[in-house]
Amino acid sequence: EGVGYGSEHLEDLTERAYAQKRLIDNAPCPVSRDQMKDLFESSLSYW
Repeated sequence: EGVGYGSEHLEDLTERAYAQKRLIDNAPCPVSRDQMKDLFESSLSYW
């Protein structure tokens, strides 16, 4: 939890980030909600 959030926050992080449609729509490739959740989950263990 060295990044300031833990696995208990993944759903909220995903929902709030995915709601930023302007940013999602400008991504160079389609981004799914599951991919975004995986991104947050992977970032829990950078070190």
